[in-house]
Amino acid sequence: MWLRGQDPLTIPEKTIIKGNKMSRKSSIVLQYHKEIKYSYLYHNDRSKPTKNSIFPTDNNYYNLGSKNATKLFYKTFKEREEVYKQTKKRKLHKNTIKHISAIVNLDHFHTKEDMKKLVKYLEEKLDTKVIQFAIHKDEGFIDENGEKHINYHAHIEMLGLDSQGRSIRKKITRGFLKQLQTDVAKILRMERGTDRRITKRKRLDTYEYKEHIKRVNEIKQPLKYANKLVSKKYSNLKKEKEQLEEKIKQLEQKNKQLENENNLLKNEIEKLKIELGNIETTKEYKEKIYKLNKFIKDIKKIIVYINKQLEVFRKEDYDKISKLQKEIRMNKKLKNLLEQSETLKKLEENTFNLFLYIIDKFEKHEKEKQLLIQEIKRLQKEYGITTNYDSSINLS
Repeated sequence: MWLRGQDPLTIPEKTIIKGNKMSRKSSIVLQYHKEIKYSYLYHNDRSKPTKNSIFPTDNNYYNLGSKNATKLFYKTFKEREEVYKQTKKRKLHKNTIKHISAIVNLDHFHTKEDMKKLVKYLEEKLDTKVIQFAIHKDEGFIDENGEKHINYHAHIEMLGLDSQGRSIRKKITRGFLKQLQTDVAKILRMERGTDRRITKRKRLDTYEYKEHIKRVNEIKQPLKYANKLVSKKYSNLKKEKEQLEEKIKQLEQKNKQLENENNLLKNEIEKLKIELGNIETTKEYKEKIYKLNKFIKDIKKIIVYINKQLEVFRKEDYDKISKLQKEIRMNKKLKNLLEQSETLKKLEENTFNLFLYIIDKFEKHEKEKQLLIQEIKRLQKEYGITTNYDSSINLS
């Protein structure tokens, strides 16, 4: 997987990459070959299919096709080889680097004019001949969200000999490479990349890089699935949290409402307590009056009943007394009648007993009447009330 701001064919060994949000930085990587790499020329002009190309090739550019580039390579190489033979009086060493490839980071705004400037710089700096350069905007990847990430880069194929037939590999020192990175950044108007000795990057070729990406994707697949589950779980938890927060908010509002209602009820209760105290006093007073009035009514009923009984008693008993008196008077005339003496005696005895009975009953009634009158007066005094009861009722 190529990342923005990272060499197309380099992977950080001890760096955690967080997606595609790094700024785009310049980079140029050189590769050395003892013989011409035809496959590189075919790759550059897409004359042979490549798995790296996943986007449309319409925006690609190459200055020379692979066949013409091959012809130019051999023609120029032979010319410079001949110069070397004439100058040095010997053949090139068999391990001489004959072909040098460069891979350059680009951005979306770069054109062939930018590449021409870089080609001119390399040819002048190394006294070499660039036989082919190409701009590729069809490589990259599509992430799990369906977003396209294009690997903007260029390829430069140049001769490994300078104009005198000498190997330019000897010119490419550590100091030269360091300055090369700085100059390339200026030419392409990009931020310079960090020194590889600091980043600890390991350089990979195209195929090693693709194999690495394959392994990374194999590792990422279960992580992707786990991340999906975690995201789903997080989404559910977030939803539950929002629901709980909403419920808590509703409960807090309800609690506040209940507190207000509770305060109102407390105030009402205090008022009711005051009113209830007054009501209880009035109620108790009314109950006492009611019981007293009932008691008085009952007393009146008793008095009326007693009076009626007394009236009946007096009428009946006086009639009997009157009758007995007549009989006594008659019996006095018959005193001479000895045979009736016993009867008269008995009658007198009965009359006397009856009289004693009447006197006793009347005295008891008078006592009860006085007790009732005293109780009524006491109750009137205790409750401070006045009734229509007349204490002077005649019970005799």
